[in-house]
Amino acid sequence: MTNSDQWAAAVLPPCYRVAGARLRPLTLGHLIVLSRFESPMVRQVPGFSGLGDLTLALWVCSRDWRNAFYGFDRPWGRLWRWWMAIVLEADFDRHLAGFTEWLGIQQQGPDLWIKDGSGGGSRGACSCCVLVVSLVKRLGLSWSDALDMPVAQALWAHWTAIEDDGLVQIVSDSEKAAADEAERLAADPEAIARLEAQFAHVLPKNRGAKA
Repeated sequence: MTNSDQWAAAVLPPCYRVAGARLRPLTLGHLIVLSRFESPMVRQVPGFSGLGDLTLALWVCSRDWRNAFYGFDRPWGRLWRWWMAIVLEADFDRHLAGFTEWLGIQQQGPDLWIKDGSGGGSRGACSCCVLVVSLVKRLGLSWSDALDMPVAQALWAHWTAIEDDGLVQIVSDSEKAAADEAERLAADPEAIARLEAQFAHVLPKNRGAKA
């Protein structure tokens, strides 16, 4: 997928449904609500511990993040989660796989070349906070607008702004194509042999010899 395709999908993501629930684009606000509810999705806990975790994640991600938070303990919120748990239990593994796939797609930003001294390593602030502050500080968004931005779109906006400062470089389409070709050749020894035979006349004769 080209960078243009990835950016377009980040701004206008396709519709996804899990167990009949229509999932909204995952926003920074959704991540904060999930964190408040101690969801393992945002607590760096591998996978989900059970039915309750997936039910909670679907509750949050299938509606505006504000409604998800403030409606959690309302009667209709409890009824919705009770019904969804019944639906999920009937085919839990398939629904979990579908949600996990959606979750990964929602958090896809650009591939990067991190330059020395760019601050691209670990930071004390959580990644969600870094993105919100970057959108407010660098792009002039309001706090509310930043929380409403889809995560994938926020990642592209954040790293594009950082690239403008010369601190990182987004991997270009041609560089990704070259990397894919190198990976394909690495997995196909016969292709490498054919390539070496094709250019044998320009390769050093002592190539591969021990020093």
